[in-house]
This record gives sequence, structure tokens and C-alpha cells, in this order.
Amino acid sequence: EFHMSVHGVPWMPIPTDWTRYMVVDPGHQVCAALFAAVPPDEKDAVYLYDELYIKQCDAGKFGEAVGHKVGGQVFHAFLMDSHMALHTEMGIGQTVEAQYAAALRERNIRSEITGSRFLLASDDRQGGLLAVHGWLRLRVNGKPKLRVLAGVLPNFEWEIKRYHKLRVKGQVTDKPHQRGNVHTMDCLRYLAMYDPRYSKPRKSKEPLGGAVKAYREKKNRLRDGETAMIRLGPGKG
Repeated sequence: EFHMSVHGVPWMPIPTDWTRYMVVDPGHQVCAALFAAVPPDEKDAVYLYDELYIKQCDAGKFGEAVGHKVGGQVFHAFLMDSHMALHTEMGIGQTVEAQYAAALRERNIRSEITGSRFLLASDDRQGGLLAVHGWLRLRVNGKPKLRVLAGVLPNFEWEIKRYHKLRVKGQVTDKPHQRGNVHTMDCLRYLAMYDPRYSKPRKSKEPLGGAVKAYREKKNRLRDGETAMIRLGPGKG
């Protein structure tokens, strides 16, 4: 049902007034994340515009990778696989969700409705598959709801082209084959079940100019008991 000739769109920068979501399938062997955006002028469209595929992952690696990836983007919500999210690792005493949220908080990465925490995604696998099927079908306008930016989600494209139903004793069942690399497929199910909608994002803060940033850094150093001199005008520092 999926083909880039139908569901793919040319790469483009995602406008700042689109609503962004991040959905995560955590795991040590592979942690996957999909980044999705909903435009204000298309009520029946969801664009996948980026991905993460982190091998041998932990919360620290996840936070670092997201920090490099999102760079000032404004998100509406973060979602996570509910089973793994509530798993408590031995020796740490914290759930996976709490560890990943702390890694985002350390880097001041937040969403509008969840902060650095995550909404728990629905674990209804069959319902998720039906929702994805609905996204893949063509609408009356001749376009599917799911749109994938070309050239930036290689792992997603690789997985969805190989995703298939489980065979039991040679018979095809109505259940998906969940072994192997299906990490972004799980993310897609969670996203489709959540059914992301458009919500006008808040404006991101403009980056500080050089002089203002330097002045604030000087104030912080003085507050901490250091002495410092700084030049705010033209000329050599």
C-alpha cells in the first residue's frame, strides 16, 4: 500500500506555523523516533519530516541526538511506547520514560502540552494498523493523509517496504510480523492512533544577539563571584 511515488513529497523546510510532534519507540538495541508536522491549511494531512535511529541507545544518547536534531523547533507533544515507557530498569529505579524525560529536561527540550515528559501511546496494535491503513488510502482530493519527505527518512522507508503480516504454518494471519526492524513502524502506529491535529504553535524565542548574550554572561559570572570585562561596542574584544 505504501510507495514513495504516492506518499512521498519533495523535501522542504517545515514552516514554523505547522504543529510538530515527536513519537519515540525506546530501546537499547535500537531507539527510533519519528518527527511529524500538521499544516494549518490541510486538515487531512500529516507530514513525516525527520527520524532518529539510534543503536545501542540509552537516555543520554537519546537526549544528545534529539538536541542536535530539533534545534529550536517548537513541539506540541511528545509520545512514547507505553510498554517500554513504564518499564523500570534494575539498578536505576526509574522508568524509561522518566529517564528520557530527564535527558530532554537537561537540554531544555520541551513541548507545549507535555513539557519534557511523554504521553503514553496506545498499545492497541490492531487499532493502530487500521489507523495507518486509513492514512495510506487516497482521499477524495487524490492524496493520502500520510506524506513522507523524500530523502530524509531512510530507515522508515526501509522498514515500511518490508513490513508484512505474520505467517503461521504457511497461513497468512491478520497480525503483523513484529520481529526484526519494525521500530519506526511502531512509531507510525502510535502516531496514527493519537491522530495528531493542528494547533497553532507558540512563537519560538529569537536567539540573543551577540552583545546581549555577552552582557548576560558577564552578569552571571559576576553573580558567581568572578570578575570580567566585556566590550559591547565595535572593535576588538
